[in-house]
Amino acid sequence: SYKVKIGASSIEGRGLIATADIAEDEVICPARIGGMRTPAGRFTNHSACPNARMTAFNGDLFLVALCQIDGCRGGTDGEEITVDYRDSIKANKELT
Repeated sequence: SYKVKIGASSIEGRGLIATADIAEDEVICPARIGGMRTPAGRFTNHSACPNARMTAFNGDLFLVALCQIDGCRGGTDGEEITVDYRDSIKANKELT
């Protein structure tokens, strides 16, 4: 199981929200499998100061934490998972 959910974003519409603590360099979840974007790939928003990156591995893209990401606490949502879209485009090109 993954430590994320789709929820309200403070950036734009809906986003990918941490439900549990995620350690630096931990694989968060797949963003693209078999050429198809996952819900995580669809709802991960851009940030100039991202807390995750997309990494190509075995023909798929995975979200990987760049730093400690805090999960839910006391009934409140955890941090939103964000990436730099420019870096994500580079990772996507590595697959082709």
